[in-house]
Amino acid sequence: MRVRSLAACLGLLLCHAMAFGATSSPDAEPLQRAQLAIAKLYGAGRVAGLEGYQTGGFFPGSPVLVVTADSAALDGGRVTLVDAYGERCEARVTGRDASTGLVLLECPESYEAPSHFQLAETVTPRPAQRVWALSNCFGVAAGDELVTVQRGRIAALAPMPTATDPEQYRPTLGVPEPGATVLMLDAVTSNPGAAGGVVVDTDGVLLGVLGAECQSPTTGAWINYALPVEAVNAAIERIRAGSAPDRDPLRDAFRTGRLFAHSGLGLIPRINARTPAYVERVEPGSPADNAGCEPDDLIVAVDGATVGAVDSATAAIERGFTRRQTAVLTLLRGEQLVTITLRGDAP
Repeated sequence: MRVRSLAACLGLLLCHAMAFGATSSPDAEPLQRAQLAIAKLYGAGRVAGLEGYQTGGFFPGSPVLVVTADSAALDGGRVTLVDAYGERCEARVTGRDASTGLVLLECPESYEAPSHFQLAETVTPRPAQRVWALSNCFGVAAGDELVTVQRGRIAALAPMPTATDPEQYRPTLGVPEPGATVLMLDAVTSNPGAAGGVVVDTDGVLLGVLGAECQSPTTGAWINYALPVEAVNAAIERIRAGSAPDRDPLRDAFRTGRLFAHSGLGLIPRINARTPAYVERVEPGSPADNAGCEPDDLIVAVDGATVGAVDSATAAIERGFTRRQTAVLTLLRGEQLVTITLRGDAP
């Protein structure tokens, strides 16, 4: 985490250094035009401790359309949008496309965006191509401030990685499905608040949309990627036609099925690597129900070892089931700690 944070800080310092020389650069005009087409989004997700801010890009449409990546910040159905001039409006979620992790927002008809991107289907990104990544990573920009710019190159066009064991796959909001072709970048773009940002070429032409933070399921390394514009086009068309697959929190939470099948305990959907291990569902008459688990319990430890997120909690419980068919859970229920013994079959 320290290495990732240091790399991100160095990237931001480089961005600011580039900004001072922007007026003399031939890239300045298209870059600034692209920055005007980026908005800051502020919402209130349902899970405490996760970012309530991110980035969105303006696209042609009436009323104004904004495309961003799915996240807990959008769970309220409405967000506050702040554009590059500091103008504010309320944007509402009109649809989601679960296969790409993208969300379409609409602004009021009275609102006028300062600029927008053209969705050019003929754009063909290529490896080693020089690009700019624009986003409000770390929530640095506020009011009429322009978003952060990171310079880099397209490392490769490659499929999103997936777990070697499909049973270990846990979906993340705002991330394309495994196997989807994405632009792999050599810039550190997998940062809080960057989701929904864009990648453009040196002429300011849109190449892709940044997805949510994502780690490799096999190595744990952070993946810096963007969904190519062709896939963005297709997702927008599906959403507007009403044919896009929407996300279902309960389906996502229990997609692997193993923990729920062996204990009747269902945890909340994995939003990102820091998603806390809250109990979403307890099947009546199940081992979890008999042990005394309740919805909204927060699992803070398993077999005496602290767990910090839903992934680590799930893995620890499954290890307990494998070794002795039990797992001792320490739960935070309101302001009280409760200890229970959960019994289940080996996964």
